[in-house]
Amino acid sequence: MVNALFQKNGNIYTPTEKAAGPWGPSMLHGGSTAGLMGHAMEQVSGRDDLNFARLTIDMFRPVPMAPLTVESRVIRDGKRVQVLEATVFGNGKEVAKGTALKLVPQAVEVPDVAVPPANALAGPDGIETMSIFGDQAVENFPPGLHLNLLLKRISGFGGTGEGESWFRMPVPVVEGIENSPFVHIATLSDFGNGLGQLYVKNSAGSINADITLYLHRIPDGEWVGFKSKAVMQNHGIGVITTELYDPQGLVGSISQAIMPQSMP
Repeated sequence: MVNALFQKNGNIYTPTEKAAGPWGPSMLHGGSTAGLMGHAMEQVSGRDDLNFARLTIDMFRPVPMAPLTVESRVIRDGKRVQVLEATVFGNGKEVAKGTALKLVPQAVEVPDVAVPPANALAGPDGIETMSIFGDQAVENFPPGLHLNLLLKRISGFGGTGEGESWFRMPVPVVEGIENSPFVHIATLSDFGNGLGQLYVKNSAGSINADITLYLHRIPDGEWVGFKSKAVMQNHGIGVITTELYDPQGLVGSISQAIMPQSMP
């Protein structure tokens, strides 16, 4: 079995069963899509003097478990700002598009009012490492990215719309290429809606069609802390907001628009 989410041949990426999502066997996980697009944009950037500050992804339709074509390019390549774009095609259709923003780092003296707060989560040291389904047998669940994730759960995954946990993705996104810190956090970025999954009446969960990841610092270390909270109006449209941490403190945030979706 291939120990990666995708096998690459030119600009064709073929998903393995590890890339599947929880909403159906024919659909990629949003994290797999985000990790793939993050990888494609990182490869085309060519600018190590700039830091990733934002990644925005729109998934226009379910991304299929089929060979995918990824087209990536630099839209703007300035002295202090770079903008990147990636588009994913599957089964002859455009299924997802994303942009990334990179900014030049520079030394500044930050006023106390704007200094990022220290780590607001317990751990990660001293918290048991487990799978996303805890003690439940993984054979009871369909294969996919969710089965290949490691976490140190504090709370969440109960459908209550909030949770706190540390995450680590040990599987490469692309076969033979080690995940960079940016690709790692890009792959994890879909799990705010998971940790903060909101169940509504009629046994419906909440599905997202977008991801916006902001980073003022790339997380340091293997584990990334999530503190997620969902809100929804009675017309069924909501947002899950996630604060991101490493052991030193706050590093960024994720926002995902959500709507009800029947559970498989």
